[in-house]
Amino acid sequence: MIIYGKNTVLEALKGNKDIVKVYVTSNNLDLVKKYTSNKKIEIIVMQSKDMNKMFDGNHQGIIVSIDDYEYAD
Repeated sequence: MIIYGKNTVLEALKGNKDIVKVYVTSNNLDLVKKYTSNKKIEIIVMQSKDMNKMFDGNHQGIIVSIDDYEYAD
């Protein structure tokens, strides 16, 4: 699952979500590192124009990939 937008992503980073990767622009890198410094999360720095090509929506320079939720049978 992909979530994006500064406030949404920061709340996910503060919580215990199963975040796999963070895609971030260089101007948001320090903010992301603040919440990921003690977690093993892959951080990929990208230019905003490359993010625009990969993701639809108003990402605000921060996108995370989270493990999909598994439902119990």
